[in-house]
Amino acid sequence: MKKTFINQVEAIALLKDKKSLSDYKVRFDSTPVEALDAILLGKNGVVVPTKFDLVR
Repeated sequence: MKKTFINQVEAIALLKDKKSLSDYKVRFDSTPVEALDAILLGKNGVVVPTKFDLVR
């Protein structure tokens, strides 16, 4: 099955609504992620890039 790409804001919204990210692949854009939201993403298997990862 092909996964749909969403950004981190959409992923956080889905997780806060208790939805699964199994059908999605998260692509990070330049929108900052709050620390608690980064923890939420991490607990759900999403690797949150550091500031330096985004520069490359």
